[in-house]
Amino acid sequence: MMRTANPVLSAKTFSRIQQVAQGEAMTIQGTVNKTAVLLAILVVTSSWVWGRVQAGGLPYGLMVVGGLGGWGGRLSFGWRRRGRCSRKQ
Repeated sequence: MMRTANPVLSAKTFSRIQQVAQGEAMTIQGTVNKTAVLLAILVVTSSWVWGRVQAGGLPYGLMVVGGLGGWGGRLSFGWRRRGRCSRKQ
């Protein structure tokens, strides 16, 4: 395993995994389908934002919500059980 200072990717995180999800393995066709769906979502949303910018207005409200959502996600993923943000020293 690669060494990392990221608390989300530490060895302790992966040692707590009890079992692998059961079910069918993902196929190449399933991977292609999921990639196509995610690419379509990306193209639609980026086209909408591009159109808004070209029309002369930036969606500031959505940018603030996205920024706060990303920041909150980072905090929640990096939070340890002890109740404080983890940081290697």
